[in-house]
Parts: sequence; C-alpha cells; structure tokens
Amino acid sequence: MSRLAGWLAAFAFAACHVIGSAAEPYAMQRLVLLQPDFVLKERTDAEALAAYVKRLEASATAALAHPKPTPTAGFLVLAVRPGGTSKAWLDFDPPLPAPADAELRSALEHVKPFSARVGVVVFAIDVTLWGAPPTPKETPWPSDWKAAAGRHGSPLETGDLVDLAWPEKIASDCKVVYQRGGPPGPYDAKVCAALGDRYRMEDIDPDQHRYESPRPVSGAVPLPPSRHDGSIAHGFVSLAYVITSRGSTESPTVIHTDGPELTRAAKEATLGFRFDPAKVEGKAACIVSVQEFNF
Repeated sequence: MSRLAGWLAAFAFAACHVIGSAAEPYAMQRLVLLQPDFVLKERTDAEALAAYVKRLEASATAALAHPKPTPTAGFLVLAVRPGGTSKAWLDFDPPLPAPADAELRSALEHVKPFSARVGVVVFAIDVTLWGAPPTPKETPWPSDWKAAAGRHGSPLETGDLVDLAWPEKIASDCKVVYQRGGPPGPYDAKVCAALGDRYRMEDIDPDQHRYESPRPVSGAVPLPPSRHDGSIAHGFVSLAYVITSRGSTESPTVIHTDGPELTRAAKEATLGFRFDPAKVEGKAACIVSVQEFNF
C-alpha cells in the first residue's frame, strides 16, 4: 500500500469529516483504493472522491434504516466510468438478505458520481453493519468479479476485470456477431469470455456460407505510451473487439496486457480503426476480431 500513501493522505485530509462520522447501522472503517496511484491521479482527484464517498455514506445509511438488522462486515465496491455512470457490488460475510442487498446496491448506484477522466475508477469502502466486528479481508472479491476472472482464466488489472464484470452497453445493432469457423485458435476461449456476455456469438464456416472478410480502411498503429514517471512503456497487449456492420469498432476488451498505460493506448487505437465491413451471404455483418499490439 506504500505506493498509495500520498494519495491516501490527500484523501484523508479531504474526507476527515467523513470517516468515522457515520452512525449505526452503518460504520465506515477505511477506504480501499484498488488501482495504482498514477491511474487514480489521472482519472480523478482526492476532493472529488471524498465528496462522492460522503454522498455514498449518506445514501447507504438511509437505505439501511428500514431492513431488519443483519450484523455483517465487508465492502461496498464502486466503479465510476467517464460519462457519469456507476456500478456497485457488495462483498459481505455473511451476505445481506436478498431484499436488503438489492436496496443497498440500488441506493449506491443512484448517487451522482464524480466525473471520471479517461477511464474507470474503482475503489471499495470497508464497512461494518449493525455493530459487527470488521472484516479480516484486506481487499474485496465480489462474486461477479470472481466469475468474470474465472471465465478469463488469467490475471487482470482491476479496471480490465471491471470491464468484464460490468460490460459497457452496445452502441450498435450488433446483437449477433460472427466468428470465423475452423480449428480452435489460441484466443477462442478468451474471446468468448471477453464478449460473450454482450453478444450472441456464432461461428461462420466459409466452406458453407459466402463470407467476405472485413478490409481495413483507416487507422493508425499507436506509439509506445509514456508512464507516469515520464519513461516509455513497452510490452504486449491483445484485445478482442467487434467490427460492426457499418465498419466501425466497439467493445475493445483485454485478453492480455502488460500494463494499464498500454491498455489505454491499445483501446484508443482500436476504436479509431475503420473497415469495409465483413459480409455474410452478401450482407454486411458484425464480426469478432482480435488485435495484437507490440509496444
């Protein structure tokens, strides 16, 4: 946690009137930052986060005023995306009863978030409810995150894990996307894990159907990005994404990455690609593609 000491100190100063102020049945123990210091500094500031936490605490306290007391401890886990959207998960042991769980999550998601910059911000609030002793866990692991990590099968940076557990809304009409059939490839399982929750994926066998591959029209290979300390980041990223029936791209999702700076550069480049779309039986179709980046 030492890499976050400076940011936590700034947060504690901004939020000193928040921590420890909540009365039963809700009591905050600590804030848990789930991303590196440089990522958080790029995407928000301590004062905005502190004000958001204060609003979350007020909403949680109100939501817990009515349910039957269920002493428990754990985490409220929040993610905030650019554009003012947020998502809440709960990680309590023992779990809250289903009605109280749903009411608390809904209350948290109705709190107006701060304006995240560039990418998703993820953090947790360690809390005790109705006088329960604090959780011994250092960090949260909500069931949705565990399921998403299991589908992916390899370690992910927190922001990329959230993208799998909380898929962004589909901007196009690509409800069905095609994968080119044939012998299983090295990425097939991970592509399904990355995009299968958002799309119905179907194999297309070129021997059985008239199939034309998409043709690149425009786009640029990104340069290696800078790290927070000014050095140049190098490494490898692979992304699964969808080429729509209009030739645009959407839903770039990490299969593998060597760092968050590389992920950002790769996603931005992928969203800038344009194609003559693929065709199935002579009609433009949405397809899955994989792009590798060596920085």
